[in-house]
Amino acid sequence: MPKRPAQHQIEDRSRAKLGLSFPREWLLRDKDKDYGVDAEVEIFEPSGEATGLIFLVQLKATESVDSSVIRDIDFNLDRINYYSSMELPVLICRYSCEEDLFYYKWASSVDTCNCKPGARTVRVKFSSDDVLCAGSMDAIREHVKKIRDVRRGRMGLPIKLNLAVMDEYIGGEPRGLFIAKLSADLKRYRDCVELEDDHFNSYFSVVLFSGVLTVDFCGLTALSLDFDESGMDYKSLAGDIVFGVAVCLARMNMGAEAARVFLKKDIESKVFERVELIINLIPGLISSGMIEEVTDLLLKAGDGTGGNLVEAILHMSLMCRTTTGGGEDVNAFSKTLKYCLNKYTNEENKEQMGVAHYNLANHLSGRGLLKEAFHHYVKAKNNCPFYLEAFYFYKEVAAVLFRIKKYRFASHFYKKAMGFASGELRDEIKPFLADSLMFSGQYHSAVKIFDDYLDGTESLDPEWLLKSMCLKALIDNTRIQEQIRAPQKAQYFVSEDLAGESNIEEAIKADCLCALAWFNLGVNKSMGNEHKFAAFCFCMCGLIQSADVEAWVNAFLCSLNKEVEAGIVGLIFTVADYYNGEEFLFEVYSQVGNRFEGRALASMHGLLEMLKNSSRRSKTDKRVYRIHGFDGGTLEFRLDNEGSGY
Repeated sequence: MPKRPAQHQIEDRSRAKLGLSFPREWLLRDKDKDYGVDAEVEIFEPSGEATGLIFLVQLKATESVDSSVIRDIDFNLDRINYYSSMELPVLICRYSCEEDLFYYKWASSVDTCNCKPGARTVRVKFSSDDVLCAGSMDAIREHVKKIRDVRRGRMGLPIKLNLAVMDEYIGGEPRGLFIAKLSADLKRYRDCVELEDDHFNSYFSVVLFSGVLTVDFCGLTALSLDFDESGMDYKSLAGDIVFGVAVCLARMNMGAEAARVFLKKDIESKVFERVELIINLIPGLISSGMIEEVTDLLLKAGDGTGGNLVEAILHMSLMCRTTTGGGEDVNAFSKTLKYCLNKYTNEENKEQMGVAHYNLANHLSGRGLLKEAFHHYVKAKNNCPFYLEAFYFYKEVAAVLFRIKKYRFASHFYKKAMGFASGELRDEIKPFLADSLMFSGQYHSAVKIFDDYLDGTESLDPEWLLKSMCLKALIDNTRIQEQIRAPQKAQYFVSEDLAGESNIEEAIKADCLCALAWFNLGVNKSMGNEHKFAAFCFCMCGLIQSADVEAWVNAFLCSLNKEVEAGIVGLIFTVADYYNGEEFLFEVYSQVGNRFEGRALASMHGLLEMLKNSSRRSKTDKRVYRIHGFDGGTLEFRLDNEGSGY
């Protein structure tokens, strides 16, 4: 006959005993083992009214008679960290069959900071103070309520804290006198903290023992600061307590409250003294709604470190916000970059001056301030010669030159970038070089570079593929492989007084990239039912002026013709959607609604939905920021248009 394992019997017994240990109105539910805990407890009022307070239980039972085995459990470190990160608090319960009682401890209160590097387990220790009894229920209830308040952000300032001093004498003064002085001095921060005698009603537990100040936030996070007992001063200690409160608030993603505390005049000095404790908190602090004030504080704190770690993390955090935030975020980032530039200029540190110019140039380029950006790129290479051998420097300068329509200079810098790059990085530059060659009038050379790039890549970018195809068609139709573009002359030929097709052809001879000439030619060819050629003309206009929604809509509609391959239709749609997004889609749907009806309209809507779902490419911000000079290396930070970095 099968036997039931003894451990299963112990577990069932402990589970039944646990249910009886809680008030009868509390509801104990078993949890799926896959969830990682044994039970869930919902707290009800004695009247049976629900409170919405819930906590989880991890149950460990033992038949051992050895007190060290009963009171010490080795837990997997990852498991404890997982419990601490959960939305609901986890109560670890140890049942002793020998003693017929439970010990309990919140998982978030388990100290994992002192684990050795590489440790896989952490020892959870229980004492006689941890015995679960009727008197424990109020403490459990209050703890669960506090955790819910913290998780939901229901706390505001001032925040309640309970103070306990364990030593008889502190700094040569008896405990009672020291506590009185400390309590009085804490009133200077009455808008931040409020002393509470009942620890059940306080969110922070502050303990001073043997020269160690511990500030504990509901067992969720804690900060310990060491002091020289002989020189301990109650006035300085009051500031340290409030500083510890701010650190813990920031760790729990309460950046707004933490920032308000850090910005207190007397607390700023604590930030300068212990800047290493807030480095990891910088991203949350600048999201506090007081971005400019926090930025000023962090820059001053960073100056006192002798390095640029604070500066680097502040840069990265602000970069993320510039893509999704408002004007305050952009202004704060500009201010930070200019602050660093002024600092290194005053220090006459040429290398860091060059780095600051470079970072400011990247920022200005992202904002579209291209001439200012170019000026700072020049300053960067003048102060830091190593940029002259960095492929990315030439690539970024080339991009600025392209956007200010200095196409020949742009192609020169792209070629320089390719000379210093290798492998995939070199290949990534090729289509940009081809693009600049195209706009500088070197059409045949551009086609060769496009072909070289497209032949060597597995994932064809629709934009480059369409440009390559249209450029080949341009050469075939005009027989012009290279020209010195004359845009003003071309504009003269397509003026209203000279709008005939012969003059359009003259305009194209003057400048093969005259967008208006291609648009007008497209209109003429469309009216003559030459839809395939009209689609090409409108594509040329769209590729020259990517924001011309009308040209892209006409290109797409003209491509809906049996003469045009289906792949071209999808290519045009994808590139137009990439450039113009919802504006293009709105116009396409409007035009289709005006031209089709009945089943034909339904079919067209189906086609559009299919193309839209298959073509969606995120128009990412392709900026790459590099912060030099930190530990002698280069910190690279890529940023996408959602504000996330990697």
